[in-house]
Amino acid sequence: MATQEELIARRDALQVAIDSGIREVTNPDGKSIVYRSQRDMLDALARLNERIGSSSRVSKIVISSTKGL
Repeated sequence: MATQEELIARRDALQVAIDSGIREVTNPDGKSIVYRSQRDMLDALARLNERIGSSSRVSKIVISSTKGL
């Protein structure tokens, strides 16, 4: 399982490639990926953002009380 930092680095590398119009991305770990289309790249970016968001999600705790009346 990739760490939060690795996921962010992959996302950043993918975003740079999308912005540059390049379909090949070399991740910080040295692995190269050639995407078939811009749509595939955007889908991968969405999945990375989802994984990053789900691993850093903060829970909200609500405490409620009554006087028992």
